[in-house]
Amino acid sequence: MGFMVGRYCVFVDAGYLYRAGGLTCLGVGDRASQFLDAEALVPALSRFCNERILGGHGSWLRTYWYDSAERNTADHEAIGFLPRVKLRMGRLVAGQQKGVDSLIVRDLMVLAGRGAISTAFLLGGDEDLREGVREAQDLGIEVVLLGIEPVTGSNLSDLLVMEADQLLFIDQEVLRPHFWTPFSNPPLSTIEISAEDPYEFGRQFAHTYIALLPGFERQVVLRSVIRFRWTPRALDAELVRRVEAMASIWNPPGDDAVRRARKGFTEGCRALWSTRN
Repeated sequence: MGFMVGRYCVFVDAGYLYRAGGLTCLGVGDRASQFLDAEALVPALSRFCNERILGGHGSWLRTYWYDSAERNTADHEAIGFLPRVKLRMGRLVAGQQKGVDSLIVRDLMVLAGRGAISTAFLLGGDEDLREGVREAQDLGIEVVLLGIEPVTGSNLSDLLVMEADQLLFIDQEVLRPHFWTPFSNPPLSTIEISAEDPYEFGRQFAHTYIALLPGFERQVVLRSVIRFRWTPRALDAELVRRVEAMASIWNPPGDDAVRRARKGFTEGCRALWSTRN
C-alpha cells in the first residue's frame, strides 16, 4: 500500500500542551488556572506545521487530541465536536494521566501501517512515546516532534528528541493568542450589578459576565453549569463574595442568600444556553 504523500496528522498530548504552554504563555502550569481556546488553536497549529515543514503543500487529514480525566468535562465535549478532531481519553489516577501514551502509539501505528499519512506531527514530551515513534518510522513515515520552548529547563525527553526525525519548536505567536487566565478578560472586578434580591443578582451576574466572554470560553462555562452542574471555582467564589458583601440589605441574608444567588446564576446560564442551542 502506497503512502498518501503530503498528507499529515497532528497528535496533541493535552497534558503536555497545558503544562508547557501554560508555563510559557502565562507563567502557570496548573490547568485550573488557565483556559485554552482549542477551537482556534487546532487549525492554527495545523497551518504552522504545514507551512514550516511541508512548504504549505501538505494535506491535513485530522488532529488527534489526547487527554485524561475521571470523567469527560464540558471542554472535552466541546473539543470532541470540533471538525476534523478526534478526542482520545485516557484515565486519571491519583492526579496522573494513564494510558495516553499507548493511545498515541496505537494511532501512529494504525495510520502509518495503512499508508494514510506520510508525516506525523507529535506534540508531546514523554520518553514513553519513543518506541511508538520508532515503530512508525519503520513503517515508512516521517515523525516531527513539536516542542514548546520552556522559560527554564527542559520539558522534552532527550531520548524522544533523538528518536524523532526533526524537532520543531512552535512559534510563540502561534500559541499565545490561545492561552489566557480564566475570568481575567473581562476582569470580574469590572462587573457592576445592582439587584433587589439574591436570585435576581445571580441571574444578572450570569448575563452580564458570560455575555462578554470569548466564544469558546463562553461555551465551556455554559456547558459546565448546565450539562455538568459545575460552576468554575473562580467564578463561583466571586459570586459568593459579592453576595456576602450585599447580604445585609437582603432578606434573608447569609447562606440562604448564597443559595438563591447560585440558583439565579444557573437560571441565567440556562437562558443563555437555550438561545444558543
